[in-house]
Amino acid sequence: MQRILEYLDYKGISKYKFYKKTGLSNGFLDKGENIGSDKCELIIYQYPDMNIEWLIMGKGPMIKKEYPSSSYPNEVAEDMQPYKLSKDNKKEVNILRELITSHQQTIHALKETVESQKTTIDSLKNQSSNQT
Repeated sequence: MQRILEYLDYKGISKYKFYKKTGLSNGFLDKGENIGSDKCELIIYQYPDMNIEWLIMGKGPMIKKEYPSSSYPNEVAEDMQPYKLSKDNKKEVNILRELITSHQQTIHALKETVESQKTTIDSLKNQSSNQT
């Protein structure tokens, strides 16, 4: 746990942010228990620049010298969950899309009606001016 706290301090990451990002329970870092492989995997997944050998055995540098950017899954610090659509939201989005399509069709039909009426008005004006 001490090495994780050292990493967080080095990176300027709060315990709260760490708990939120990893999904580990509040107080996990304060318990002083040994870290299991499942929790270690969670931590390394969220913080891929952390040297796993340093985390587990205290050997090598804390920060990896190089790591592939493709293994950096959650570079954005905030939680992505609020941006994911729930099933209810997906249904609502689909309903709204259908409503938009329907309104677009109505607008198109109304534009055609207006054009037809303009043509009729112009025709009537021509007839009226020809009669006088």
